Amino acid sequence: TTAALGDQMQIPVLGAVDDGGLTVYPNGPDEDPFAWTFSTSLNTFAWGGKLAEWSIDNCPNGLAMLHDPSTYGLGGLAGFEQVFKETGHDFVYVESITENWGSGATVNLDAEIQKIVDSGASCVDVWLTPGDEAAFVQEIDSLGIDDLIVMGNDVTNADATFTDLAGAQGDGM
Repeated sequence: TTAALGDQMQIPVLGAVDDGGLTVYPNGPDEDPFAWTFSTSLNTFAWGGKLAEWSIDNCPNGLAMLHDPSTYGLGGLAGFEQVFKETGHDFVYVESITENWGSGATVNLDAEIQKIVDSGASCVDVWLTPGDEAAFVQEIDSLGIDDLIVMGNDVTNADATFTDLAGAQGDGM
């Protein structure tokens, strides 16, 4: 990453650096960041942590999570895990989803949706791109699943992508 290269070459990296997280803190939220990286963006650890805190009080049957395997998705996951470790909670289901960023095509989420339903989770955090989040809410609607609270991440509403693609199925997320 640019942050790792900046640290290696001792060149400052300033600005929005992949929403902080593991790109800036490669060894997790409890360890030091790259010394030469100064991120001005949101921190995925903090965002994940706040959503974890909310889920503890509002998801009586537990939380499931789908996330991408990048430093972005793993950073959000680390934020959840940090809070859950401190409070003695855990996910009822968590899975990494490889997205197709090259073409923008959404991934098929039917198998993961079934696993979430089977887990009994009352909530799911879908830490994916807005396009895949939109596909998720459309698919649960088409399957008649209406008792699952769906949460997103900091890019869910960063622009109109999610709302344009999700349509009415995105209301309330």
